[in-house]
Amino acid sequence: MSYMTVSTGVQLASIGALALLAGWLAFASASFALRGRAIDVRAAASQTKLVRYERLLQEARSREASALALLESRTQEFRTIATDFETRHEALKSLLGEGAEDMETILSSPSLAALAPGAAEAAAPHSQVAMLRGDTAEKPAAVRLEALRAEQERMMAVAANAAETRISTAREAIELAGLKLEDLLDGAEGMGGPLVELDLSEIAPDVNADEAFEARIAAVAQRVAEADELDRAIDSAPFRAPVAADYRLTSRFGGRVDPFTKKTAYHTGLDLGAYFRAPVVTTAQGVVSFAGWKGGYGRTIEIDHGNGFKTRYGHLSQIDISVGDTVAAGDRIGSMGSTGRSTGTHLHYEVWFRGKVQDPSKYLKAGKHVQQS
Repeated sequence: MSYMTVSTGVQLASIGALALLAGWLAFASASFALRGRAIDVRAAASQTKLVRYERLLQEARSREASALALLESRTQEFRTIATDFETRHEALKSLLGEGAEDMETILSSPSLAALAPGAAEAAAPHSQVAMLRGDTAEKPAAVRLEALRAEQERMMAVAANAAETRISTAREAIELAGLKLEDLLDGAEGMGGPLVELDLSEIAPDVNADEAFEARIAAVAQRVAEADELDRAIDSAPFRAPVAADYRLTSRFGGRVDPFTKKTAYHTGLDLGAYFRAPVVTTAQGVVSFAGWKGGYGRTIEIDHGNGFKTRYGHLSQIDISVGDTVAAGDRIGSMGSTGRSTGTHLHYEVWFRGKVQDPSKYLKAGKHVQQS
C-alpha cells in the first residue's frame, strides 16, 4: 500500500474549489427555483389581465347592443313622429287649399331635413357614441318637429280665424243688403245649409290622425265649409258698383218727382251720373238674359246672376255683350249714355231679387263693407 502526501496548500485549494462548486450549485438551484416562481407569477398576472379584458369586451359588446337597440327604438319613434307630421300636413293642405303654400314653405325649411327617408339611419354611426352619453342626434330633430307641430296648430288657428272673419263679413253684408240668410241659402242651387257636419275623411281621404287632431281639424273644416258656402251664396249678389269710374248719385230709389211729368212717381232704381261713354260693368257674375232696346230704358242690358238675383242697366249709349254671354263681376258690358226716357247722360241701375225690385244703394253699401273687410 502506498500513500500520497497532499500538502496543506493543495488541501486548502481543493476545499475552496469544492466550496465554490457547492455555492454555485446552491445559487443555480435557487435561481432556477425563483425564476420558475416569477414565471408562475407573470403567468397568473397575464391570465388575470386576459380575464379582465374579456370581461371588458363583453361589457363593451353589451353596451353596443343596448345602444343599437336604443337607436332602433328612437328611430322608430322618430319615424312615427314624422308620419304623424305628414298626416297632419296632408290634412292641412286639404283644409287650407291655396293657403297650403305656407305649408310648402315650412316643408322646404332645413328643420325638416331629418324627415327625409333614411335620415335617421344615416345618423346612426354618429349616434351610437352620443347615445352612450345620453345625448342623441335625434333629440334636436324631434324638438324641431314639435316646433313644426306648433306651427301647424298656429296655421289651423289662422284658418279658423279667417273663416270666422269671412262668415261674419258675409252675414253683415247680407244684412246690410236687407236680405235674410235663410232665403239666400235656400235659393242657392245645389247647396245646403251653412252648418255641415264634417269629419277628417271627407277633406283628407286615407288620412289617419289622432282623435284630438281629427276633432280639431274637423271643427275648423266645418267653419271653412260654412264660409265657402256663404261666399258662394253672396257671389251671386250684385255688390259691386255698376260704373267703373267716378260717379255721383243723381236720383235715389223709391218715391220722387218724375223729371218729365213733375208728378210723384216711384223710381225702381238708382240714377248714377258720370261722363258720356263711362264704362258700365256688371255687379256680379251671371249670364246676359237681355241686350237691346227696352222702351223708356233705351238701350238696356239685363243679367241673370242666379240664386234669384237679376240686374238691369238702362239708358246705355253702347252695348258690348250679347244674350247668352257669361260675364264675371267687373266685366265691361257697355257705355253710359242717355238713350230712352232720359234727361241727360246717366245710368239707370236696378236690382231684383226673386221678382221683387230692391234698393240698389243697400247692395252698394254691402259691397263697400265686403271690400273694406
